[in-house]
Amino acid sequence: MFDGPFAALPKEYVTSQDLIEIIALKGCFTIGGQKYISEFIPQFNRTIQLPANHSFFLFGARGVGKTSLLEGESGVNFIDLLDSRQFDEFSRHPVRLSEYIERLPTGRQWVVIDEVQRVPEILNMVHLEIEDHSRSRMGVGKERPVDRELCFALTGSSARKLKRGKANLLAGRAFLYHLHPLTHCEIPTNISVEDVVAWGTLPLILNASNDEEKKELLFAYVHSYLREEILEEQIARSAPPFRRFLEVAAQMNGQIVNFSAVGRDAGVSTPTAQNYFQILEDTLLAFRLDPFHESFRKRQRGGPKYYFSISAFSAYYLAHSIRP
Repeated sequence: MFDGPFAALPKEYVTSQDLIEIIALKGCFTIGGQKYISEFIPQFNRTIQLPANHSFFLFGARGVGKTSLLEGESGVNFIDLLDSRQFDEFSRHPVRLSEYIERLPTGRQWVVIDEVQRVPEILNMVHLEIEDHSRSRMGVGKERPVDRELCFALTGSSARKLKRGKANLLAGRAFLYHLHPLTHCEIPTNISVEDVVAWGTLPLILNASNDEEKKELLFAYVHSYLREEILEEQIARSAPPFRRFLEVAAQMNGQIVNFSAVGRDAGVSTPTAQNYFQILEDTLLAFRLDPFHESFRKRQRGGPKYYFSISAFSAYYLAHSIRP
């Protein structure tokens, strides 16, 4: 079924359902009890400049390459909250993070917590560890080794759960960055403009070797988003109304939005349509551009525009109907 970057996968395990898992875990996944990591998914030269000695948040939609970017760094300590065992451990006992850090050697230590929005409570322990290490290095306290410099890289694909749970966002102790799909200067020269227009610039999809493979991967991406970001997180009550909304929203990509008209076309109420657009923002799938006018009252009366950050997502709903 596959060649190119997926040729090394056992053929008996490469099914559409497995593709959903591949997309969902962004290049670090398990199929048939076998662990596969991101060398099966070629790396791109990203232009984002992350700090070398300061903690940071890195937000971005699923599949933009956050995990692959940080996995490429040597000497990082990786906590993957998409891993069911680690998720279970840290969701029940966030204090285990301190026990984990106690075992780290001295020197500069980077701890990556992937998909941190899945366990917002762990951010309280991150805050505590940053403060304890900082005080020890300044000679104020003795809670942590003086010769250990601790930094965190915290990735997330949804801000909704962090907002809803009023999570501790570390009050300036961590910088904030966003990673988007590949930009024009990150796209390899062997990839055509036609492919970029047709399929968008998600690294995994863009690097697929043929159109059929790209179609399967895009289908898997859409269903992974609906299943993992929307239904499992209980953001929307059911998939069918949200699917209908996505079809309408795709047609409104980059246009002034009338929430009442969108709700009517999608078969939902106006408040539900507004909430669905907020979901797109919170899951980093789209961003909102408010109208500008010198008059504040006229600005309030104008409708916003929404742009899909994953252009292939909107193209998919325009060009294809979702398969059952």
